[in-house]
Amino acid sequence: MLEDVQVVGTQPAWSADGERLAFSAMPADASHGPDVYTWRLGDSQAQRLTEDGGSYFASWAGARVVVSRPIRGATTDEGMQVSTVVIDPATLLERVATGAGGWLPAVDPSGRFAVSWQGELEADGRAVVPVRGALAMLDWRAIDPFAGASGTGAHLTVAATPGAKATAEETATATATATADETPGTKRRGERGKRRQPSPTPETTPAASAPNLTPSPLATRDTRPHQVPVEPERDARTDPVRDWQVRWSEDSSAFGFWVTETPDATWGQLAVLRIEPASGSIDHETVLLAPTLARRSFTLGRDRVAWVAPSEDRPDGELRLRTWGPRGYGSLRIRGFDVSTGLPAF
Repeated sequence: MLEDVQVVGTQPAWSADGERLAFSAMPADASHGPDVYTWRLGDSQAQRLTEDGGSYFASWAGARVVVSRPIRGATTDEGMQVSTVVIDPATLLERVATGAGGWLPAVDPSGRFAVSWQGELEADGRAVVPVRGALAMLDWRAIDPFAGASGTGAHLTVAATPGAKATAEETATATATATADETPGTKRRGERGKRRQPSPTPETTPAASAPNLTPSPLATRDTRPHQVPVEPERDARTDPVRDWQVRWSEDSSAFGFWVTETPDATWGQLAVLRIEPASGSIDHETVLLAPTLARRSFTLGRDRVAWVAPSEDRPDGELRLRTWGPRGYGSLRIRGFDVSTGLPAF
């Protein structure tokens, strides 16, 4: 798909129909910041969706790609502002969410909820890394820029979080993007659709300069009314989440989350929580899987989760299964399974 790159942001993920793989990557030599790509089976190379050198793949929202992006120069007294962008890979139409989506929101298959990271970010060379924060669930429908859209007529707002103001340059860029993307066959749209190498030079690409980032404040319920803490008991300042993975069940009835304080750690804490369908809230009383030590990778199905747990006999760990349903809960340890080959998918 691409050569001499490193993946950043959320792990690569397939669209719901299995047709496209989305991911974000930056050159291995850090000569340029990250951009988002999609790849289809049979293509010789991945297609580049962004060209700003500061875009991170977050998740899929139906057939569209959700992207997190720091807004260079858009700061307030509280620090850096970030934006949530949704891109249609088929048309390259891009819209910016008008609400606060947090960092790397993982949208559920129904498009109703998303779980994102809220906290302070800082620059690490060309990349953006979490410093202090925690996970929260938000109402995705309240900020989805494509909600109720028929696919024509873009409406973009550059302000990403409450209190953020769009600069004149950002407003002009948003207007130009909307005009070009909404007009079939325009030159700009054709140019964005070209496949390019992931290593443009700083001399020819303005976005190649390091992001101008300052820490953003931790989220509060006052400024983000649609967000609910995933772990209400966690103090994000003294016990921060700095690396995480989120998976939704295919029916959006539950989500699993793996968290750790140490970036790129192999082991962390895994838990699975149920969503109360009537109220649309997190059911902390009926925990499907209580926090347990697990390796980074896990898979989640409609009524079960698989992960790798520590084992006294196997240094790589052993496969564990947890099931739930009308008949109650069940647990299974599979010691003979070679976890190095991957996990079963549901």
